[in-house]
Amino acid sequence: MILGDATGAERGIRTGLEQIPESLELRLQLLNFLVENKRFSEAEEQLVMSLAHPIANDEAYFDLGILAIRLNKFDLATDCLNKSIDIDPGNSRALDILGKIQAAKGNIESAQHLKSRLEIILHGQIFRSE
Repeated sequence: MILGDATGAERGIRTGLEQIPESLELRLQLLNFLVENKRFSEAEEQLVMSLAHPIANDEAYFDLGILAIRLNKFDLATDCLNKSIDIDPGNSRALDILGKIQAAKGNIESAQHLKSRLEIILHGQIFRSE
C-alpha cells in the first residue's frame, strides 16, 4: 500500500469510529492496520477500547483474541477466547488456540480439558457430516 493510501485509509477508519465508536468492524480494521504497521502500543489501546463495548459475536471475540496474541497479550487473548467460547461452546478454533495457550503457560490440566472438549466437538462434526 502506498503511504498516501495508507494514511487516507487510516483517516477514513478513524472518522468512522468518531461517528460510530461502538463499530466493531471499524475497530477491527483499525487494529489490523495498526498491527500491520507495527504500531503495537496504539493497537493495544484500541484492543482494550474494543472490549469496552458489548459484543454478542463469538467470531468477533475470536478475532480480537488473535490480535491480542499478535500483540503478545496472552492474558487478554485468553479472556477474548473464553468469551468466544461462552457465546459458542462449539467454537473449535477458539478451543484449540486456548488449549495451546494454556499448554504454553504450563496449565496442563486446563489444556487437557480444552483438548477433550475440542475432540468431542470435532467428533460430533464428523458424524453429522456423514
